[in-house]
Amino acid sequence: MTTPSLGFLLRHSVRHPVRTTRRNNHKTIDATGCGLGLLIVVLGFSGLVATWVASMILPLLI
Repeated sequence: MTTPSLGFLLRHSVRHPVRTTRRNNHKTIDATGCGLGLLIVVLGFSGLVATWVASMILPLLI
């Protein structure tokens, strides 16, 4: 199984919006940006963790 590229994930999240239904009044909400926002948050958090780990390891190597 191959891992999809970032470009593919961005195009897919724009072309295939997620439709959710509210429980209170059963209106359909178009949540296209939800997947894209979640992807940005996950990538940002993983970058933050990678930076922190690198800052802990690099001084030990020097």
